Amino acid sequence: MIHALQHVGLGTNDVVSTWKFYKEQLGFRFEMGEEEYPVWELKPMFGREPRMRIHNSFNPRGGPTLELFEHRDTPPREPPGPAGWADLGLLELGIEVEDLDGYIERSRGTKVQINGNPSELRVDSRERWRRVRFAGPEGVWIELLERQSGDPSLPRSRRRASTLGAFVRGISHVAIGVSDLGRSEAFWALLGFDRKILEESLDPRSAAPVHAFLGEMTTSWLGRSRGSGGRLSSLDGGMIKLVHCRGGRRRNVFEGRRFGDPGITEVALDASDVWGEFERLTASGARPLVPPVKFDWGFGPSGTLAYLADPDGVVIELVDLARMFWLSPRWLDRLVLRPARFLSRRGLI
Repeated sequence: MIHALQHVGLGTNDVVSTWKFYKEQLGFRFEMGEEEYPVWELKPMFGREPRMRIHNSFNPRGGPTLELFEHRDTPPREPPGPAGWADLGLLELGIEVEDLDGYIERSRGTKVQINGNPSELRVDSRERWRRVRFAGPEGVWIELLERQSGDPSLPRSRRRASTLGAFVRGISHVAIGVSDLGRSEAFWALLGFDRKILEESLDPRSAAPVHAFLGEMTTSWLGRSRGSGGRLSSLDGGMIKLVHCRGGRRRNVFEGRRFGDPGITEVALDASDVWGEFERLTASGARPLVPPVKFDWGFGPSGTLAYLADPDGVVIELVDLARMFWLSPRWLDRLVLRPARFLSRRGLI
């Protein structure tokens, strides 16, 4: 069974400098392990064992973890240019913030270069979202998302924060450019993202200046009707944002490039029975990339993983975590994640 969005993988030219950005600007302060080795688990995808540096970190306030990849034995293949809304594949990393205005104010003079003002998106009569975008390392587009519930006319409490990371709650979603919206909605429903939170239509002016495109754009925000059933309380299920454009180009953002090259490279889902899920999904049309295999980072994570691709080639990893720091998921949650979240939300770490 698939339970939640577990982590998002980003390819980078330099793990150290990229993690420094996400650590200082977006609160991913806690390291969960770093390894450099010939990644034999990826041999079915590459035809060889690529040597890579892999780094995991998490935001103590919750949400999926961040996994960074750096090719070490071959030069990285850079994208031909910035991603556009009409492109196919992983286009955007969503980060939830507690106070968007406060974050924007504190970000002045930092490496976070926000252009434009926040836009508002009404989910229903009781909830609205505010959002703004900027370009992170390797040109990855990042959307800051503030979710507000209740009467929007009432004054909101402002948290005094000494660092940008104190405003950040973790990864909220990923945006995926798709060629067929209905087909992709059906596919992600198989992965448990079966609840359409909202659908919006945008014209080129309202989508600019971050991504230019010609034609009409529709986005479909998907969540999980079951929420998160994972063994880690930091995972809230997550959201998938499907983006479809009529008109414009249809370039896959990883065309001619490899897993782990610069950009958003994968979506990883927390799963149990990886073998059964892999067989179910490939029988339903997912393209197999790496059949289920056990992995072990020693002191770091270990468990079972598998890779497959969605209809537009987006790499999806299924992960059944057996242990981390020699702790089972249950004890990792009790002894590490819950205390870290408690202390972070009170500004103690």
